[in-house]
Amino acid sequence: MGLMEHVTIEIVDLSQQEEVINYVIRARKELFPELDSHLFPVDLFAFRATYIDDEQGAFLVARDASRTIVAAIGMLRYDGRFPFLKFKQDAAVEIVRLYVDKNYRRKGLAYKMFQSLNEIATDKGVETLYLHTHPFLSGALEFWKKCGFEVLTIKKHGSYETIHMLKPNSAQDV
Repeated sequence: MGLMEHVTIEIVDLSQQEEVINYVIRARKELFPELDSHLFPVDLFAFRATYIDDEQGAFLVARDASRTIVAAIGMLRYDGRFPFLKFKQDAAVEIVRLYVDKNYRRKGLAYKMFQSLNEIATDKGVETLYLHTHPFLSGALEFWKKCGFEVLTIKKHGSYETIHMLKPNSAQDV
C-alpha cells in the first residue's frame, strides 16, 4: 500500500482551527526562517473570519491514516494589497499557504489539494484566482504553471523577488 492511499482532503471547520494554525506556523518557519516568528500573519490571527465565516474563504488540509495533517492550502478574499493588480474585488481570491510535508511531496498531493480548492472556488462563483510565489521556493513556479496559472509580472517587494500569477479566464487589468 502506498503512502497516498490513506490520505484524505477535507475542509477545515472551527473545531480544527488551532491545530491548523499551528501546522501553518511550523510550515511558515520552515519556508521563511528569516521572518519574525512573533509576528502573527493577519489571516491566521483572524482565521475564522478569513477562512470559515467569509463566503469567499476556504481552507483545506490533507490528513494521513492517523489523522495527522500532511498538507494545507487556503484561499481568501483578495484584499488589494498590490495596487498594480486590478481585480473585481468581490469575485477575486488569493491562493495561499500551500505546504506539503516532505514525505508527501512529488506524489501529486499538492495538485489534488489545488484541484479541490479550485472546485470550491468555482462553486462559490469566484472569477479570479490570484497567487504569488517566490523563485527560491523550489519547483513552485513550475507547479503553478501546471495548475494553469500564468505569470503576470515579477516585482521586488522588500527583500523578496515575487512572481505574481493569475489563472486564465480570470478578469485582469495589470
